[in-house]
Amino acid sequence: MTTDLIFLHFNDVYHIDKPTLIARFLTQLRSWRAEHAESEPYTIFSGDVFSPSLEASILRGDHMVELLREIEIDVGCLGNHDFDFGEQRLKELKEKTKMEWLLSNAMSLNGGGRGRDGAELLAGAKMWHTAVLQGYKVGFLGLAGSDWPSNCKGLPECCIVSPVEAARAVSRHLRRVEKCDFVIAVTHMRLAEDLLVSEALRDPEDDARVDLLLGGHDHDLLRRYEGEGSYDDPTVIEARNPNSEVVIGNTGMTRDANGAIRIVKSGSDWKSLSRVRLQVSRSTTGEATLHNISVAQVANMNKLALDSESLSSSLIQVNGALRHVHEHISTFTSHALFLSNTPLEGTSSIVRSRETNLGNFLADAVRAYYDVDIALVNSGSIRCDRLIPSTTNADQPLTVRDMIDILPFNNALVVKRIPSPVILSALENSVSDAHTDGRFCHFSGLSIFADWSAPENSRVLSAMFHPGCGNSPVKISRHVQQTFTVAMVGFIADGFDGYGCFTSCDTLVGEEGAMTDTELLLRVLGYERREQNMDGDEAGIERARKMVVKEWVGDLRLPVIRPAVEGRIRFVDHKVTSCKL
Repeated sequence: MTTDLIFLHFNDVYHIDKPTLIARFLTQLRSWRAEHAESEPYTIFSGDVFSPSLEASILRGDHMVELLREIEIDVGCLGNHDFDFGEQRLKELKEKTKMEWLLSNAMSLNGGGRGRDGAELLAGAKMWHTAVLQGYKVGFLGLAGSDWPSNCKGLPECCIVSPVEAARAVSRHLRRVEKCDFVIAVTHMRLAEDLLVSEALRDPEDDARVDLLLGGHDHDLLRRYEGEGSYDDPTVIEARNPNSEVVIGNTGMTRDANGAIRIVKSGSDWKSLSRVRLQVSRSTTGEATLHNISVAQVANMNKLALDSESLSSSLIQVNGALRHVHEHISTFTSHALFLSNTPLEGTSSIVRSRETNLGNFLADAVRAYYDVDIALVNSGSIRCDRLIPSTTNADQPLTVRDMIDILPFNNALVVKRIPSPVILSALENSVSDAHTDGRFCHFSGLSIFADWSAPENSRVLSAMFHPGCGNSPVKISRHVQQTFTVAMVGFIADGFDGYGCFTSCDTLVGEEGAMTDTELLLRVLGYERREQNMDGDEAGIERARKMVVKEWVGDLRLPVIRPAVEGRIRFVDHKVTSCKL
């Protein structure tokens, strides 16, 4: 006689600005719980919840606490972005939830939990967790990816033990000492490392084996079978354009065309959810056997047919859980932030076709923060669509709401190494005819002279790099070997808005380790001016402040900005001359 062990899994949820989507997620979660009530489903989360998002930049992760309690998660693995506000803040947030948090291979001298050989685990996480489900004892361990130190700005000094080594040691302990029948790894690492663990620890005769990996970090909806080592294969489900709303995968432990299911990942941001069913039995001698694993995955929560009454009830609960968040954000956004002695031009039709002082201000801050050669700000990221009036009166300042109105997307700012031919191709794309999608860019460290009347791809008549520090401008040429470090939002770095030329360029700072544009400006213009004991992040904030803030005034010590149009983007005036350079 076999028994079903049911696990409901999701990972990487950041935003709360779509309560209906979250309500749909919660409705489906509860529907599966009701369907399998006799099996008492266990809910598992694979990391990244407290950051990054616009709400996170304001409330430092607190926006997710009530929602996590409402979802009723049993066990989770910490993610790299959960450390964005530092280890101490993560400990505070973690303690407010009603779930077990795991991280078995990230060791810190200053952590709060106990790890291997007396070392301490980051953020007071647990090394392992056990639960008795349907009479079977299941052990869980949590794995961090080895890439965390390179893409987690708030991660304390630590040692990431090899995931394979850590999983082997913890799994062996769970089976030998804790007497677990099955072991599941809850991971927040790239698929390549999940595959390494899966292949190294799959021998059914090895007491260190791991039966299943439930992962995050990659935002794909996928499942992997024994022996599948490729990332790009048919078991990656494209959640943005699925063929169906629920995708089913089912295979036995006996050898078939695919082998046995070993790894499951569940998309991101409330759009996806996985139900994993382990079919197990126990012999008369007490030995537990895993016979079969089946997986059902929601590929697109928005397309799923749900009971309207249940959905309405979930929406009421989600809105209730988020009410205090919206109240806090409303209070925060009314706070005084900065002054500008000149109107800031953010009208869409203008910022998408010519140089503006607002575009220069944003680009200067980005360039200074990352200390790069050039910064690009695509006009599509500027969303206020208005001329923001000047204010020099400290009693009537511009507010946090004004800044969020300008940059509402909280875009990740990445850095790439870009050769001069690609720079010139990107500049041609910036002044192409498709103005409405926001591809027109504002610059820092760069200037161009262009002709709107020329054919596309030949409009940039000259481009100059401005190194600063009293150095003379340098002409950018396709025929001279030049390479520049360039900061930009991840959206165009990924090739959107016609910037496919960027995708093959080397990435120096990826989205995982990036500052966001909204958070950058809030911190540059914010209240906390931590000028002592600066790490690299704070040093960048201070560089950006020195670049864009001209003085501090009033009792609140508000920053004053004075951005100007400086001739960084000039066009041929055919009323005066028709000559081309």
